[in-house]
Amino acid sequence: MSKPLVTIAMPVYMAEATIKDAVKSVLEQTCPDFELLIVDDGSNDNTLDIIRAFSDDRIKLLADGEHKGIAARLNQMISMAQGKFLARMDADDMMMPMRLEKQLAFFQKHPEADAVGCSAVVIDEQGRELGIRKEKNSNGESDFAKVKSLIHPSVMGRVYWFRKHLYNEKYSGCEDYELWLRVKNEATLLEMAEPLIFYREHLIYDVKRVWRERALGIKMIWFERALYGSAMRAVAQMLNNVGVMILVPIIHLLHLDGWVIRKRNR
Repeated sequence: MSKPLVTIAMPVYMAEATIKDAVKSVLEQTCPDFELLIVDDGSNDNTLDIIRAFSDDRIKLLADGEHKGIAARLNQMISMAQGKFLARMDADDMMMPMRLEKQLAFFQKHPEADAVGCSAVVIDEQGRELGIRKEKNSNGESDFAKVKSLIHPSVMGRVYWFRKHLYNEKYSGCEDYELWLRVKNEATLLEMAEPLIFYREHLIYDVKRVWRERALGIKMIWFERALYGSAMRAVAQMLNNVGVMILVPIIHLLHLDGWVIRKRNR
């Protein structure tokens, strides 16, 4: 059996509400030459039953009952990947039908690229569109110096590159930002202006989750501050995280979550 061109890496955890739509969007791709690796991180809801209801040989499900975190699961899928390219995908998002086809065409046009992201249509819990998320400099030709961060589930990269630059499992939760920061001077990371995924965002902040992720971000910045090139730049990023930790609970108490999120994605 020939190897697939693309490995789609989808870690899942307690995703019963969204996993069916996520998998369907993958199976509806105009480029059929892929394998869908789904690695469960210890779900105890109906996530696995929903996945097993699909009958498609391209789906490969691994469920060991353990909870290791997203970074560890991504590294696991990178080691398992049979494809030449690896496309990230999350269990609460959806691909547009031509995502794989268009990103592969972009790689043909830009053979120097190690990884390519794209813009996204942001949707809420019910799938209603909230707007477009893209970088200010998103023009299809930008390098990492112009792109602050890539939308993680939108990224497709060369498998050999991911194997050379694995995720740091100490920072599971902000593993993507740490990776882009670590490789910024040696990798060619490009971004397509066209939105090719639906990126789900909840209209009510999970304040505890925001605090946990921002606290992890502060820890990462402190211990990896040399990657920023200057102490002032690292401190500025830490203060940005502190500001978010202060503002989000206030926004939540004032019941302005939905307004702020909609405003950000217009």
